[in-house]
Amino acid sequence: MEINLIRKSGKFNFEAELKDITCETLIIIGEQDWINDPVHAKFMADHIQNAQLVILNNCGHFVWADQRASFFKALKD
Repeated sequence: MEINLIRKSGKFNFEAELKDITCETLIIIGEQDWINDPVHAKFMADHIQNAQLVILNNCGHFVWADQRASFFKALKD
């Protein structure tokens, strides 16, 4: 979905639309993410078809900086 859709609609909660995502989706989150709790990532993974959830240990919101090697490994796998 485009960012413009969010601006125009004023809506930020797209939970109901997650079921409409049909492409393969990789969700990567840090175990200690203080912005997006891993509970929310699990919810997304449970409601998106073909979703894979990767939770990286010992890192927060900036997974590519906190666990660089693990982040890029998850992208390649």
